Amino acid sequence: MLESLGQFLTQLGIRLSSSKTKVKPKTNLIKPFIYTVSLVIVLLLSGHAWGQDSEPSRLELTGIDTSTLPIISLRLIGVQSNGQRIDTTQTPIEIQHGAETISQEQFVSIDEESVGTLTLVLLDTPSGVAAELVGIQEAVQIFAGNEESSYMVERMDTFGIYAVDFSDPKILLEPTFFRNSVINWLADEPPIQEGSTALYDSLDSLLGQVDGLKPRPEMIASIVVFTDGTDSVSTRTDEVSVIQKAVDLNVPIHTVHLNNSLIFNPDEGQRFLQNLSDRTGGYYTELNQEGINLLWGTVSSLGRQIVIRYRPAEPVPGNVPIAARMRDYPTVEAFTSAQFPADQLKVEFGLEEYFQTAVMPDLAQPLEISIPVEVSWLDGRERAISTAQVLRNGEFVAELPVSEDGLATADVSLTGLAYGPNEIILAVMDENGNRGNSSALTLNVAPGDSLIVPEPIAAGRSFSFGRSWLFGLIGIIVLLAVAAYWILFSGAGGKQIKIADLFSSAFSSKPRRRSRSSEFQQPDEYNLASAGPGASFGDETAVSVQTPDDSGMNYWLDVIDSDGTDPISLPLIGLEQRLGRSPSKADLSFEKEQTVSRIHATFAREANSYRLYDEQSTAGTYVNGVPLPDYGQMLVNGDEIQMGALVLRFRQS
Repeated sequence: MLESLGQFLTQLGIRLSSSKTKVKPKTNLIKPFIYTVSLVIVLLLSGHAWGQDSEPSRLELTGIDTSTLPIISLRLIGVQSNGQRIDTTQTPIEIQHGAETISQEQFVSIDEESVGTLTLVLLDTPSGVAAELVGIQEAVQIFAGNEESSYMVERMDTFGIYAVDFSDPKILLEPTFFRNSVINWLADEPPIQEGSTALYDSLDSLLGQVDGLKPRPEMIASIVVFTDGTDSVSTRTDEVSVIQKAVDLNVPIHTVHLNNSLIFNPDEGQRFLQNLSDRTGGYYTELNQEGINLLWGTVSSLGRQIVIRYRPAEPVPGNVPIAARMRDYPTVEAFTSAQFPADQLKVEFGLEEYFQTAVMPDLAQPLEISIPVEVSWLDGRERAISTAQVLRNGEFVAELPVSEDGLATADVSLTGLAYGPNEIILAVMDENGNRGNSSALTLNVAPGDSLIVPEPIAAGRSFSFGRSWLFGLIGIIVLLAVAAYWILFSGAGGKQIKIADLFSSAFSSKPRRRSRSSEFQQPDEYNLASAGPGASFGDETAVSVQTPDDSGMNYWLDVIDSDGTDPISLPLIGLEQRLGRSPSKADLSFEKEQTVSRIHATFAREANSYRLYDEQSTAGTYVNGVPLPDYGQMLVNGDEIQMGALVLRFRQS
């Protein structure tokens, strides 16, 4: 450390010599010297090992699922150099799929999922650390905790305890995911180990067992060593080899230094433990409550991983290299590859939104739905479908009839739904035995007074193309007949209606559905610069800017009920404001509102008010309890607007 400090001071023009020699700063470097000394003091008092920081250290791909083509799922975790989990909301990820780069903004979804951890404790307790045994018990108790307060998530996290032995570690507590098993082990003090113990050899052996002890392959495993840091009898391996093996296996080694009353100078053991943790991405601490809490917090954070779902532009057969990297740190990346057979099935629901919300007054009644389905093969050739099944929350619901023309919809009666999110999956097998699954459709069920089924999956809303063109032709003939009758025989006061009058009436000004142009340009006088582009409302506090318009009125949206947004008043400014869940697409975004679609509704300025349009949202848009018509609705002061769980009040002032 002193060497590094000396080099740093030398770069500033300050020479650090022996303790008897005074440090002589240059006359123009007094302030840099003061700043440097302050920095050193802060680092020494921080309690962390020198060299630990929060810069990204590595990304680890823990799983890939290609069975849901054309959507691919990647499971990964990022770890900082101090062992802490990386928050990917602050460090965006991008995927390299073959030659195609897919940014985080293009992902179908990015979710956090708890997968649990595997933690293996290795105790090195010779007679000199007898005074530390109670502290070890208390440290393990902090991890196991109880149902109200615990780092250990029962039936999710796995925890085992071993003792350093002459060669291989000895099992004290078989790895378990039951909290009571850990607490029962704590009834007695950890044993004192007699004779020589081989710390390096025991660590090396335990590292070799890690993969076989994982209950789930995607888990991150950690080793926590309680030791004084000395080892004099290992013969099979050494410190450098142990560190390299841990790095190759992506297993962080966290270390807790124990004071050994029989060791006169503990510095050597401390340096070894600090180096071991630093080099393997672990955390080092003394045996105290603050350090132990930080240690367990670091370990438990690794149980939360992210699942990225993305859609390649053109998935092709063959072996495709795939990489995940941090956009701001391109050198921090992880690699894998996936094999795509030419006859691999592609199964997906024909929906824009894979999150739908239904309202059910009674869960005992079945929910009739009809989901559009698209089934194809990677090489573009058509094959026969032998079976198609619908799964709800992983359980079989129904087998769908498959015609010679294939499968266009999944018509199913769902029972056994629960309030909250329910996952619906379509599993398909073709004539050659190839299998494919759709990505999960999340059906959020909410309680209510009457049944409401989202339009995209409402039963009876669709029918086969063979019938649709016939009904369409009949409809056109009927419309032509009615138009001919009006042209020839209708009129006011005996005067016939002219064809020109019909065209004039057809194109006269009336309420109508607005254009769906995504390239809407606002005049300069209505720009939103003062409020910030794409204002987002979730846990953050938004500042409402009162901007007068040409009518002398101001328009506001008051949040009066919500799942994820505090009560707040938002200004409506300009000619058009899009509201939704997506920060990148909506002008007013509510990221925490899961029942709000990415682009849910639009407020369009007309005369001295705003007209509200629904943008084919999943949950629909209601004004004073009435669904919006296609041509929208003019808002008046006090109108109550409902979009899923989000309830707003339109206000003019």
